[in-house]
Amino acid sequence: MPNQISPVRIKNFEGGLNLADDTLIDDNQLSVATNVFYNSEKKLQTRYGQTTFGQNIPEGCITIHNCDSVAGNGTWAGTDDAVTVSLESATMKRGAGAIKFNVTVATSGNNDAIMTNSGMTTVNITSYKGYLGFWFYTPTGGKTDLTNLVVKVGSSGSNYYSWTVATTGLTEADWVFVPLLFSSASITGTPNDAAVGYIQLTLNYGAGYTNKTGFIFDDFVAYSSGYSKPQMSLKYFKESVSPFTRHLITNVGTNVYSYDETSTYWTLIKSGVTEGARYSMAGYKNIQYYTNGSDNYASWNGQTWTEYTGANTYKGKYLLLANDVGYILGDPSVPSSLAYTNATPSNLQSFPNVLVLDEDSSDGKGTGLINLGPVVIASKEGKIYKVNIATPSREQLDYSNGALAHRAFTRVENEVFLLNDAGVYTLSQREATTGSLRSDGLSDNLQPLIDSFTKKTTAAAYYSYANNNFYLFFDSNDDDVNDTCIVFSTLTKKWTKYTNYNANEAVIYEDSSGVKHLLIANSVIGQCKEIETGFDDNGSSIYCEVQTKNFDFDIPETLKTFEMIEVFGFINGDGELKVGGIIDDVEEIAEATIQGSTYETAAGGSEALGAFILGGSALGGSGGSSGVTLYPFKARIPLYVTGSRIKIKLFSQSLNTVWILSKISLYPFAQPLEVYPTDNIY
Repeated sequence: MPNQISPVRIKNFEGGLNLADDTLIDDNQLSVATNVFYNSEKKLQTRYGQTTFGQNIPEGCITIHNCDSVAGNGTWAGTDDAVTVSLESATMKRGAGAIKFNVTVATSGNNDAIMTNSGMTTVNITSYKGYLGFWFYTPTGGKTDLTNLVVKVGSSGSNYYSWTVATTGLTEADWVFVPLLFSSASITGTPNDAAVGYIQLTLNYGAGYTNKTGFIFDDFVAYSSGYSKPQMSLKYFKESVSPFTRHLITNVGTNVYSYDETSTYWTLIKSGVTEGARYSMAGYKNIQYYTNGSDNYASWNGQTWTEYTGANTYKGKYLLLANDVGYILGDPSVPSSLAYTNATPSNLQSFPNVLVLDEDSSDGKGTGLINLGPVVIASKEGKIYKVNIATPSREQLDYSNGALAHRAFTRVENEVFLLNDAGVYTLSQREATTGSLRSDGLSDNLQPLIDSFTKKTTAAAYYSYANNNFYLFFDSNDDDVNDTCIVFSTLTKKWTKYTNYNANEAVIYEDSSGVKHLLIANSVIGQCKEIETGFDDNGSSIYCEVQTKNFDFDIPETLKTFEMIEVFGFINGDGELKVGGIIDDVEEIAEATIQGSTYETAAGGSEALGAFILGGSALGGSGGSSGVTLYPFKARIPLYVTGSRIKIKLFSQSLNTVWILSKISLYPFAQPLEVYPTDNIY
């Protein structure tokens, strides 16, 4: 007779992913944990989705006219009712200026005002015919009785593309970015795309239109339709004074772009940067400062990109503002030099002070900067130093390794997480001390995965306070593409794994309504993604899978009959969760399907006891997604299969399936020893 073995009752799954021998891991650990995370109740839940954020980011662009002068590149001339053409050097959107003109309706009697430049240096837009973009400012009252704005761009006044912009596309007393698709343009004559040097703007209005002062336009750029190049960086900065302007910056190809929330397009702010460079940024006194280790150190004030060269400037890779001091590290010409400003400087344009971290550079090159409260930490490939600029001095931490990726240097609560050759470590203050740091390993359970990727320098990380998740993005194929994401929960101190989250960097972006979006710089193409929102990946289903420990019940020599599985959790009404098992690492038994609709009907609708609404965003904001109702389920699945070991496998792959796993029970019976197969060795 079979002898019943004590059932396995997994009351929680807080043990996380463990990639060691799956017969030796703890009962509540998981051999597979794909696209699941720990929610606020430490329950295992299917991850949220992702969606494209904004328009695709062009892989290239070319400036047709920067509007930095009236007569410096051809001449901007006003005809009909366009008068008083001048350079606007205060209210501009890009560069050193913009073109301003007034409207005096009695000038011609034609009910239009025309601005033309037909003598500029020609440019070749052949590779950049996705859309034309420019900035336009309409003064107060400028839309009253205004009919439209007609834009012409081409090789001459007889050969051009034209578009008509409705007044709904303009805003009084404000700038708007105007994107015009070449595929939607009307074509007159035969424009020579290799020699574009003609621009004309025409304001058309009714007979009741009155004189207006202060129309302005700026920066005509042709953008490519292709977006095959990855986002190398993604930075967010919010100014500290009214109107609290927000900046979202990325670099793709050889260009740096800024996101325009109103149009959802990415607009050029700097061209000609090193392709593939990863920027580091610090914001100080409402100016953003950028460095990437190759190009000149630079700043961006929302209008002008300014570069700095000469004494006390560096082409560093890493930039940090801490305690009102700016630090820069990683200039290839001085790899061991940490340069820094004086305290509370007027700006971060130069770094007059230098602290040498390692006189003979035996620790390798600089790899990152971060601060933990008042403590500034500088890392090299072989060591990590605590910096004291008051002395000045540096002290090597009581820690036997360096750090490899600046973007994986991350503040997590009261600790700093870092990545080195051995894995993920944490630095934290020792208790009852000031400035004394201790180190602990975090990734022992994932060591096979950590050891499998050899190129750790491109790794990036982000910690989300909203959902207590630390995301680590890394390159698993040694091809400079971060294609794998592992997620550490600070609630359970354990890991899970995400797929299809390919990121070079992540930031929180706050939109004009105050809603926060967790964004990633796409490491594959120029298509920014918002993650942890909704319940699908851009309309595609999310494959989620959990596999338990490989249970042999401490008697691997005995054959067992597995009677049944009980699974407890929550599922949405449209969801489908499949449950099965893997016998002796080979045989996958036929799975059963838990249909959410069954429990929705049984529960009596969304007001049922135990049902609850799950929001559409892990950050707590709207995220552009509605929530779903989850219903409690208890599924008893008969098995009656025989083997030595069993793993329980749960997975879902249908669109918009959401589930939470609470606990599992497994009921085995031991067969007599003589039943054990004699022709196999286990």
